[in-house]
Amino acid sequence: MAGCVVLLLTLVLVLVFVVGIKTTGTIAAIALTVTVVLLVVGRIAGARERTQRADGSFARQYVYVEDDGSARELTPAELEHLNTEFHGADGNRPYIKWRYSSLTPDHRMRGYLLRKKLPNYVEIKPSPAASDA
Repeated sequence: MAGCVVLLLTLVLVLVFVVGIKTTGTIAAIALTVTVVLLVVGRIAGARERTQRADGSFARQYVYVEDDGSARELTPAELEHLNTEFHGADGNRPYIKWRYSSLTPDHRMRGYLLRKKLPNYVEIKPSPAASDA
């Protein structure tokens, strides 16, 4: 199934490129093809993220980085909050760090970070809710 999708996508991109060359020229054809690729990849990534949020697996990819640089597992409330789909302009959406050293607008280190972006030397502590139980 995935092979068919890749083949179909490749054919569409070749068609867009060829039609672009015949109608607008090489530079415009390249720009049009790149735009189509970015749109398709964005749609696929968005669909994958919505699916992960719906089944609850999206938030499991993250840890919370504290202001002192330590990391911990997420509480159940944080898991639920992170799995919620927010509008891009919603001020209540969680702050997801681009990298470990990223700071918030008020120059704090805290925020959600993908586990795979956490440096190896930072130990992940248990969730505060887990230690209370």
